[in-house]
Amino acid sequence: MASTLHDTFTIEVNKGIQRFLDEHASSQDDSVIARIARDMHQTGARKIYPPKSEFNGKRPDSSFQLRGRPWPGLVIEVAWAQDKLEMKEKAEFYFDSAQGEVRTVVGFNLNDIYKKQQAAEWKSRKGKLSTSSNLTFLAPAAAATSASFSVWRAKLDPSTGKTVIGESSDQEQVPHRTTRNVAKYSLLISLE
Repeated sequence: MASTLHDTFTIEVNKGIQRFLDEHASSQDDSVIARIARDMHQTGARKIYPPKSEFNGKRPDSSFQLRGRPWPGLVIEVAWAQDKLEMKEKAEFYFDSAQGEVRTVVGFNLNDIYKKQQAAEWKSRKGKLSTSSNLTFLAPAAAATSASFSVWRAKLDPSTGKTVIGESSDQEQVPHRTTRNVAKYSLLISLE
């Protein structure tokens, strides 16, 4: 289930990644990072299918792919009304289905914000909030709620030859210091 927040958040993540790629692609050097940035392009919510199947695919919220490669190397998932475990299961699906082509999955978990927004909207409908102006874009209760992100990287299991989830910076909390939304939070991106 998508929402305005989900879609806006996904667009902003895409813009940030694209700015990073553009910055490195425009450099005059011939480093590996510059070459990768020149060849990487956004592929949106392209459906990824399991091997030898045209059914049961999953569509990430966004992805970035090297030109000439069959699958994206970077997949973005924004969990809005999903639980945390579902994101990890999706990451495993992308790694397995793309047979090693998906190298990194970044998952953003906005589920707590979703729950608080739903509760605030429910209270408003039941007349427990005095006016509809008490609801903001995220609802006041949601504004003080944290989001989190996870980064999963593919790793080849030498005993089976299958791609599995390797290292993870699982569930890094995006802090909130006040009841207002965090205006900016940086995720360091590296092509190395």
